[in-house]
Amino acid sequence: MSDNLKQLANDEFLSEDEIMSLLEQRDINIANNNLISKRNLESITTLNARQQMYMSLFKKGYLVEYPHGIVSQYGAINLAPTHFRGENRIFSGPCYSSLARRVAKLTEIQRRAQIVIANLRVKVFEEFLLQLNMYRDWDISEINVETIAQHYGFNTSHLDITDDFAVALFFACCKANKSGKYRPFTEKDIEACGKYGVIYRKNRLGLVNENGEAYKDIVQIGYQPFTRCHLQRGYYVETNLEKDLVDFDLIKTIGFKKQLFLRTTKLSKFIYEKMNNGKAIIDYELLDIASPIIKRIKNETRFTINELTTVLNILGWKLNSDDFEELARCQISVGDFKRKFNRSILDSINSKWSLSRYIEDNSFYPTTSLIKYPM
Repeated sequence: MSDNLKQLANDEFLSEDEIMSLLEQRDINIANNNLISKRNLESITTLNARQQMYMSLFKKGYLVEYPHGIVSQYGAINLAPTHFRGENRIFSGPCYSSLARRVAKLTEIQRRAQIVIANLRVKVFEEFLLQLNMYRDWDISEINVETIAQHYGFNTSHLDITDDFAVALFFACCKANKSGKYRPFTEKDIEACGKYGVIYRKNRLGLVNENGEAYKDIVQIGYQPFTRCHLQRGYYVETNLEKDLVDFDLIKTIGFKKQLFLRTTKLSKFIYEKMNNGKAIIDYELLDIASPIIKRIKNETRFTINELTTVLNILGWKLNSDDFEELARCQISVGDFKRKFNRSILDSINSKWSLSRYIEDNSFYPTTSLIKYPM
């Protein structure tokens, strides 16, 4: 039996009726949440501490401090969320991050070099973001550069998760072109990628596990500069456990289950149009303007001494002669220079985006309150 046939034999199937039922329940939850969020919750003074905490889950932009930092939350779709991940083909091997997939079959020396290079490019991407007003002005929550980079196509150790089934289904039924624009699967795509899409899912019974401990494996990203994370109701799993990217498995490590579904052009077109041709979850405007800079960074091979030092400190690594030889073989060079970005592109972005406009356009207002539980 071939690997693909073994895969099909071992995995569960999600029927079209089940898919439509999940979408229908998702739409009901969103409608109910919108009704609740339109109330002036701040004016309600008769709630006790636990009720206040419950109602805060519905507020867009409510600030909560987690171990990984302060998050400006999306507002609940439902209070016992299921987390999903959609993939548009059946990959061989475990489900892990884009960076892990890139390095999985490399030697140890090659792997270390590629991890350093990927982190260097994310560092340069951060330097690009630092040129933008909205990024510099952002003071409402922690900025997670790696997750923003992940959403613009950089290889990272993060694995994207969502609590919105429609988002997961979109990515399982649609395909990006070279410019990052998505389109629904065609018959030709199905022939090339296979007729089955993949949905990973994990149900949550609450915010704590059976021992009363907070869940730490799936982290809400929250509102971030330049919109894509919250449009996709993005969460992430940090797959670099014990500094071993390729040891992670979404199923075995944190208990997701995998379901296959029969992908058709009709279903692909349906979810594509439901998500407004992708515009409901993807901010193409910034991608269009910044594309030349982002594309250049993704292929960057020239880095400053400070960039390399910073990345090695983050990784906790020291490079030996073999590491430097491998980096040189990858045509990576390190020097003392001042990095520059296209000024006209920066000015164009800064003229279109500001923190105040972002808050107004997305109708969220960051709020927090101190809640004391009765002893």
